[in-house]
Amino acid sequence: MDADDYEHEEWDEAQADEGWNVDGADEGEWSSGGGNPPWLARLRSTVEQHSASVPNLQIYFSAVLETLQLTEGGEYPSSAITPTSLMACLVTSLTDGKQKTLKDLFCLVHLLSLVLPLVTDAVLSVSASHLGAVLFQLIQQYGTNHTLAKPLFTCAKRLLLGALPQWNDDELLQIFKLILSVCFESSNVLVKAAQRSVHSIMLSVNKVRKGPAAPVYRALDEAVTVYCATVLKKLSNIATSSSAGDKSAPSGGAEHAARKSAQACLSLLTLLFPLLSQNSISSLCLTILERLPSEPSLCLSAFTAIDRLFEANTANVRPVFVHKLISALALQRPHHADPEPSIAYTFLVSHGYAKLYALDQQLCKRNIASAFVQLFGNFQAVNPALAYATSLALKDIVIGCIDQEMIVESFTAIRNPMPGRLPSAVQTIMNTLIQGFEYQYQHAWGCVLSVLSTLFLSIGAADQSMWQAELAQFLKPVALPMCELKLQQLKAAAAADGDKFPFNQAVNKSFACLIRSISPQVLLEIIPLNLGGDSSEARDWLLPLMKDNVSAHSSLMFFAAYFVRVYGQLEERIAEYADNGMMTSARWLRGVANNIWELFPSFCNHPSEVVTGFPRLAEGLHKCISELGETSLAAVLGLQRLIETNSHVVENDVAFMGSMQEFPPTLVAWTKGKRNLVVPMPFNFVQVTPAEARANLECIASFAPNFLPTLFNILGAAPQVLISPLHRVLSGFLSVTPTKVVTGQFTAVVQKLLGCTKKTEREKPESIAQSQMFLSVLADFVPHLKLKSVRTLLRAITPFLTEQQIDDGVQKKAYTVLEQIVEHHPNFVLENIDMLCELLLQTASLCRTLSKRRRLQVMGRLIAFLTSGELTLNAKQRDLKAKLIRQALLGECILCTREHNKKTREIAISLLIELANAFVLEDSDQG
Repeated sequence: MDADDYEHEEWDEAQADEGWNVDGADEGEWSSGGGNPPWLARLRSTVEQHSASVPNLQIYFSAVLETLQLTEGGEYPSSAITPTSLMACLVTSLTDGKQKTLKDLFCLVHLLSLVLPLVTDAVLSVSASHLGAVLFQLIQQYGTNHTLAKPLFTCAKRLLLGALPQWNDDELLQIFKLILSVCFESSNVLVKAAQRSVHSIMLSVNKVRKGPAAPVYRALDEAVTVYCATVLKKLSNIATSSSAGDKSAPSGGAEHAARKSAQACLSLLTLLFPLLSQNSISSLCLTILERLPSEPSLCLSAFTAIDRLFEANTANVRPVFVHKLISALALQRPHHADPEPSIAYTFLVSHGYAKLYALDQQLCKRNIASAFVQLFGNFQAVNPALAYATSLALKDIVIGCIDQEMIVESFTAIRNPMPGRLPSAVQTIMNTLIQGFEYQYQHAWGCVLSVLSTLFLSIGAADQSMWQAELAQFLKPVALPMCELKLQQLKAAAAADGDKFPFNQAVNKSFACLIRSISPQVLLEIIPLNLGGDSSEARDWLLPLMKDNVSAHSSLMFFAAYFVRVYGQLEERIAEYADNGMMTSARWLRGVANNIWELFPSFCNHPSEVVTGFPRLAEGLHKCISELGETSLAAVLGLQRLIETNSHVVENDVAFMGSMQEFPPTLVAWTKGKRNLVVPMPFNFVQVTPAEARANLECIASFAPNFLPTLFNILGAAPQVLISPLHRVLSGFLSVTPTKVVTGQFTAVVQKLLGCTKKTEREKPESIAQSQMFLSVLADFVPHLKLKSVRTLLRAITPFLTEQQIDDGVQKKAYTVLEQIVEHHPNFVLENIDMLCELLLQTASLCRTLSKRRRLQVMGRLIAFLTSGELTLNAKQRDLKAKLIRQALLGECILCTREHNKKTREIAISLLIELANAFVLEDSDQG
């Protein structure tokens, strides 16, 4: 059986590169007075693993050990074995002159490839001449053998790296050149193995290229350059002779072999380009661009190799060279009919400009517009894959190369126009995108809109505060075709044909990015709503889009000055239409008017000009909330966000900048899944400082006397969807309102609550509803009350806890208020612990099912207070009260474990566990 018949597994090349971490060790570390050293045990284990795919490997290993007279039991003779002696024995076996079969050679070379990583670099440097000669002869004879080549390459790689930087022998360089020559063979298996070895050697040498190994690096760099240039020129010469009809031209087989060699050469350069010198890179790139035939497969490989040069984080290239290379690539631009090379070229250009921007921003900015226009021409080809790839590349250019300085430069050119001045880069890019709405690009409108969305986001990242007029003038030309597309979308939807409109998602996304990136003032200047005329000309479709996307640059003053005024005008027209019987138009305008107030919460996320805008808005906001109409929920939610946002800034004493926005994950995705990059870009939100937030809250609190009574009055009549937001707004108002105003409003509510208890039997249903409403309002008051008011409140709710004929819902609300008192006023609880314990013990039999959960929570908190050690009572009194409460609570908890309400059962079980632990602790203290 021949060695070629064997299939063996790939050995760990990383382990061979590292040499088992033995660099610099001396031979003494490898021997011990007796027994097997660790390295030999590891080597045995490795040989056993490889023997599964390399038959007879263990037999040869045992023979080598026998030759070194290693005893069977593993004990060493007087002269201990070392990795060096193993290497010497294997090399001697390879050069003893005896005739060997391929199987013998394969096993010996394989063993040598496993032993060499154990030999120190110092020993390899000394043995480099002799071992290099042996390996040179073997590679020269068997370098193209599929089985022997791989272990030979591994041995040579270990020798070359171990002998660095002492490459004094020319034979070592010849070994490298032999391996390099195999990189261009026809066998894919050998090519890949040789290329991996060459890459590993170059990678290691590159790390020390400026040290003692500099001559070695120059020699390897020159060898790679010469070999690759020779292979590429050979293919070019063959192709030229064939096309010229030269009878002496090589046959088709030779041309095919040359083409495969060129393909392997480009594959090798994909690995080595980041490791070569600037001169070699320039020479090879020039050779590729000058001599490469226009064949799709080779073009694709060439573009991939150069793309690797752009992607790599290397300082081996200069910006001028990158620019010249990109310019030369334009002459080799493949035709649209070849989609794969065209896609590779498109990404190559975008990566090239990303590299150029990193090296020289100014040089990149001067040329980025022409590159954008050139790539935009790909949209003329009716090829979805190429169009999508082009959109990704163009978005990559926008993200990576258009910065705030370029955007401001465009605004400056608009503000200060000069005759004969060429458009700026950003203006050229915008004009190109506007041309993309022509019908010759109709098939690619979705991709054009996608690139436009990215440009909007880049503009949104720039500071716009000084350029509002210029920004509107810059964006107005692109707004018209976008609106026309939106109208086409709406017409398709109205005709029940919306699914056939191919750009639904792209149109909506482009408008969303536009709205997020600019202020509402600029948006409505470039796209007016047109609500004063015929409904066919109105752009009311813009309002829902604004509702979902207005987040940055919003001004409360603008909402009050513009939208509230428009809302008033719409109300007048609605009344006029209703009086004239034009109910269809009235209903349409009512929907538009409601959409205006639906915008209000979005304007309250992080607005500016609150101090000047809220007073102008307060009256309309108050009316909108008090009417409990279709727009009340939006008004309440907006007011809630306005208070909570500013309160958050004040409480944390940190300026508020809004949330971070991100580009979609598909914005930057390289071909063949090389990269999938998300580029976060924060918008320039209007910053709210703690001082401004305090001023905003003071302004809002000044209207508390107007809003609080209204909120109290409408709580009882509000629909269920409004109850929770109203309570949060009420709590927010109370948190920012002066104590004097809060106390006055609290007194008024308590008086109304006590008045409910004096109602007659006929008025009882109304009294119950009012009592529940007033108690829920008082629960919102609790966190903001002084101790004196808390005492008043406790006296007010006590009748609702102790009466037998009380309504279940009213009692539940009263326990909610008591729970709030215990949670938010610990000092009051400590001072009145006796009264609270007595109250709970007396009302145990009166508690209804709806109130049990809150009652259990109150009792659990009281026990925590009694056992906290903060009471002024002596230990005996405190323990006695805690014991009474625990005993009362124990029975209630047991009964509550059978309640229908899940939360009540969970709290009861939790308290039972705590009670059990407390009783065990009490017994241990007494025992």
